[in-house]
Amino acid sequence: MPSARTEYLTGFLQACLLLSPSSCLRHRKIYSRHFPFESVCACTVFAGKQCLLSCLIFSLFWLQLYASGSALMLPAETGRLRSGLRALSVWPAKNAAGREGTIPANYVQKREGVKSGGKLSLMPWFHGKITREQAERLLYPPETGLFLVRESTNYPGDYTLCVSCDGKVEHYRIIYHDGKLSIDEEEYFENLMQLMEHYTKDADGLCTRLIKPKIMEGTVAAQDEFSRSGWALNRKELKLIQTIGKGEFGDVMVGDYRGKKVAVKCIKHDATAQAFVAEASVMTDVCKAMEYLEANNFVHRDLAARNVLVSEDNIAKVSDFGLTKEASSTQDTAKLPVKWTSPEALREKAFSTKSDVWSYGILLWEIYSFGRVPYPRIPLKEVVPRVEKGYKMDSPDGCPVVVYDIMKLCWTLDPVVRPSFRELRQKLQDIIAKELYR
Repeated sequence: MPSARTEYLTGFLQACLLLSPSSCLRHRKIYSRHFPFESVCACTVFAGKQCLLSCLIFSLFWLQLYASGSALMLPAETGRLRSGLRALSVWPAKNAAGREGTIPANYVQKREGVKSGGKLSLMPWFHGKITREQAERLLYPPETGLFLVRESTNYPGDYTLCVSCDGKVEHYRIIYHDGKLSIDEEEYFENLMQLMEHYTKDADGLCTRLIKPKIMEGTVAAQDEFSRSGWALNRKELKLIQTIGKGEFGDVMVGDYRGKKVAVKCIKHDATAQAFVAEASVMTDVCKAMEYLEANNFVHRDLAARNVLVSEDNIAKVSDFGLTKEASSTQDTAKLPVKWTSPEALREKAFSTKSDVWSYGILLWEIYSFGRVPYPRIPLKEVVPRVEKGYKMDSPDGCPVVVYDIMKLCWTLDPVVRPSFRELRQKLQDIIAKELYR
């Protein structure tokens, strides 16, 4: 049975809806100061007005009543009340106890699918590998505080913050050191997002604080889109408790969200993670292409970064099939690139898809070393003897351990033990799933 308070509120709502709706600012001002809730309700009914204050108080009280576990029971025969409810925009709802009722629509948000005409990005101001001149063109016309971040052209592995200030563009190097980022080498940040947030609040040595991001063409700010669609959470309501797992790019933690236990993935270095997604897509595309050759019994024999074409959408295509042969054919080793070719192919002219796998490992090393020539500081004539004795190149700076592990698998001296391209593709897909989305 409805309580006396519930019956009173229901009757009050019915009375209000039977009267012509209008705003009573005079009553709101007078009665909110001098009269209790009941008096304001009476004023609303008998004055023939629908006060804004009474609606507000009623809505707040209604929500409180519903949250406490009570349900506002509405008579089925009250047709005019039903019509009025639609006018007031209320929604049917169910509380935690399973009781049904209605709540004001402005207290809830309909959760929609994330719809975006562009690519969602946590860092829409990150423009990747563009030149200094391109950055300055993007920040034109001048607008103090307009900014973007790009990959450093002079210091591979670092970033550059480009800021428009007083009619010109300033370029600040963002140094990546020991897994953290810094501009002044005094204060360090876990990721680019934290660094940008800091300089958005305070210039702290820059020519100006960061005011307006220059959004990369074709991207949409993920935070804005998630908020619009009702998927963004209020971080103040989320409490992190303890770490329960660690990945290459982040930790998994137990958290509390509105009294419920949840799992939270905390990204350590968002720029590194996003870069890995792009690099992993290239590596996977190449692997799929080589898997196709493998299935058709062809050996490329010249797989290297120089022979992989990458589109603006990070779609990679293997090219230059000048040395490609059927797996059973022989090849003049004088034409082969020594630093990319497997030891057995150079020594015995024994080519197979497993010799391409060796070259694939070199290709991965090229990607993570920003295009350096393999086996740096080792004379060409010494490469093969050292490799046959078990030498493997060190991991490039910033290369994830899981990717370097794949490189070492590809460089196994016994070709029989090396993985196939099919197995490599599965490993890459597992890495992406486990390290970024678990």
